[in-house]
Amino acid sequence: MISVREAREQFRPADVKVLFIAEAPPCATDRFFYFTEVNTGDSLFLYLIRAVFPDLDNIPTKQLRSMKEELLFRFQEEGFYLEDSLSLPLLKGTTPIQKLKTIRAGQFELHQTILPYRSTSKVVLLSSTV
Repeated sequence: MISVREAREQFRPADVKVLFIAEAPPCATDRFFYFTEVNTGDSLFLYLIRAVFPDLDNIPTKQLRSMKEELLFRFQEEGFYLEDSLSLPLLKGTTPIQKLKTIRAGQFELHQTILPYRSTSKVVLLSSTV
């Protein structure tokens, strides 16, 4: 199986126009946004794809999932890219306070992630904790 890092890099645009920042990779690594063979638990992918591509709003979820690789390439071609605030998943059962503390502790890492994009990209935070 391809790693999270390899999957993310496969779909990194040459020119990132919009950088989306989510909290962290999922605990269940088989549900990662950039994995093309995900059949459940991929709400971030479904909501984000529908948000940036309004023409897909009425496409059934099952059909969107069957088109995932194609849609990820479209996402890439349009200059969209998704990173996570943290490099490691948050543990299951993490309370909101613990989550906030963990994300705050990772702010240097997040700053390093955003730094290369700050002059050429819009940055969109996908969670209030981020």
